[in-house]
Amino acid sequence: MQFNALLRQMGSMLILTTAVWLWQVYARVLVDGAVLAAVMLMVLVIALALWQRAKVRRRVWLEAYFRSQSPVNRWLKGGLGMAILQAATALVLGVYLAVTLVRVQSPSIWVGLVVAALLFPFISYWIARRLQAHTKSSYRHVLSMRWAALVLGAILWGFLIYLSYQSSYPDFRQANLDQSIWYMMSQEQARSAWLLNALELVAGSDGLRYWLAQQLLPAPTSSPSQVLAWGIVFAKEALFVWSYLLLCTGVLSFHNIALTEPLNQ
Repeated sequence: MQFNALLRQMGSMLILTTAVWLWQVYARVLVDGAVLAAVMLMVLVIALALWQRAKVRRRVWLEAYFRSQSPVNRWLKGGLGMAILQAATALVLGVYLAVTLVRVQSPSIWVGLVVAALLFPFISYWIARRLQAHTKSSYRHVLSMRWAALVLGAILWGFLIYLSYQSSYPDFRQANLDQSIWYMMSQEQARSAWLLNALELVAGSDGLRYWLAQQLLPAPTSSPSQVLAWGIVFAKEALFVWSYLLLCTGVLSFHNIALTEPLNQ
C-alpha cells in the first residue's frame, strides 16, 4: 500500500515536470489569455502550499502559548489577513517562476528539476518514517515535507550555482550599463505582450547583474573567494528553487494520499 502511494506521488511529480516543460516549450507562442491562465494556475498551486504552511505555523504557535478554551485561539487562528499575505507572496513567486522557467534552456537544469521533483515524495516519506516515534501524527507529514524541501533545495541550489559558475556569459567589460541591459532585453521574444515585458524585465536584471559582476569581480577561476563572490551574484537561483519546490509541495497537497496515508502510518 505504501509503495503504491509513493508511485502515485511520483506520478504526480512526473505530470508536474512534464507540464512545466511544455510551458517552457510553448509559452513564447501563446496568446495573453493562455499565458495568464497558466501563470495563475502556478500561483494558485503555490498559494495552497504557502497557506497550508502558514496554518500549521499558526496552529503550533497557538497550541504552545494559549489554552484551547481561550477566545484568543479564535481571534488569532488566521483569516483574511493571513490569506491576503500568502496570496501576495504566491503571486510574486508564481510569476517569477513562470517567467524564469521560460528562459531555462540548459538540459542539465531540466534534469535537475525532474530528479528533484521525483525524489521529493520519496525523501519526504523516508523522513516521516524516521520521525514516527518522535512527532505528532497531525504534524508529521508537514514537518517531513518541509525537511525534504530543505534538503532538496540546498542540493538543487548548489547544483544550479555550479552550472551558473561553469557557464559562459556575454562579455560586458567594455560595455556601459545601458548597453548591457538593452542587449539582454533584445534577445527575448514572445507572442504575448505581457510575457514579453516580463521576460525583458528579467533579462534586463540579468544584464545588470552580469555587468556589475564583470566590472567588480575578476573572471571566474578556481579561487574559493571568487567562487563565493560569483555565487552571491547568482543568489537569485535560491528564489527560483524555493518557488519550484513550493510548486511541488502544492501539487502533493492536492494529492490527499501523499499528505495522509503513507505519512501518518
